[in-house]
Amino acid sequence: MLTSSAGSAAAQSSRALRPSTSSLPTPASTTKVLATVAAATSIKKLPSNIVPPLADAQEDEGSYIASEKGCNPAPNQTTLPACVYGDPSGKKTIVLFGDSHAAMWLGAFDEMAQYMHWKLILLFKAECPAINATVWYYPTETPFRSCDKFHTNMVKRINQLDPAVVVISNWWNGVNVTAGQQISDTQWATALTSMLSSIHSRGTKKVLIGDIPYLAQAAPTCLAAHSSNIQACTTPASTAVLSDHETVLSGVARSTRALYVPVTKWFCTASCSAVIGKDVVYADDAHITSVYAEYLWGAVMAALKPVMG
Repeated sequence: MLTSSAGSAAAQSSRALRPSTSSLPTPASTTKVLATVAAATSIKKLPSNIVPPLADAQEDEGSYIASEKGCNPAPNQTTLPACVYGDPSGKKTIVLFGDSHAAMWLGAFDEMAQYMHWKLILLFKAECPAINATVWYYPTETPFRSCDKFHTNMVKRINQLDPAVVVISNWWNGVNVTAGQQISDTQWATALTSMLSSIHSRGTKKVLIGDIPYLAQAAPTCLAAHSSNIQACTTPASTAVLSDHETVLSGVARSTRALYVPVTKWFCTASCSAVIGKDVVYADDAHITSVYAEYLWGAVMAALKPVMG
């Protein structure tokens, strides 16, 4: 399990690094996950044992945890340190590559990699999706050129590493290519295909993680306001799930012979819940908590079996 510098002392102590696979929890099977997701629609009140505590939920997210190793780069930063997780002595390497939607999966991949004795390397930069296209950087209202340089450096690093598996996960809901011009599905498909093609190390298998559903409001804030009726914080799947994203990603995966991993079923039935079991699922409206990512590590491992064995 990962540590986070954010949140209360109690939250930090519950998230101490596990020294070995002997202390890993039994992974929840995909069947178990789906049953827990289905049962979430019947939860009326905020569970008394909710994790993480609502006050900590916003910062219980992979990018905050990555900061501890200097692996959450500043806007102008174009390189990264080692950023090794999982089993540092692992003979096989898996790379998790993308933006904050790659980092948010760190908890799941770290536990899976520990269990399988694989080395995990996280290469991410916030607001910098792993596509071969220049995106618009909102804080400065300029093209995000340091993101382009970051991609050049990280792809070179991946090709030199020749990892067994590279997994790409990105946030692209509202990504712009110029001021006021959102990237189109066609542009995204072309840019993502180009990125996958630029990873040409001979032994590397490629994986695309599907886009997560998006809540209509930030989960911690909504849950705090509706602790006696948490179903007020659900979002209909018809709204939360961006089906065009799934179509694009699955199509790119087919054309590039990558494995596509859809994730909607790990979050939604007819509606998408802010609480599943005793876990706060979302750190905001668009990123999952590390607690929930860690709960999903068994399902992630099962989904990646075709490329990891």
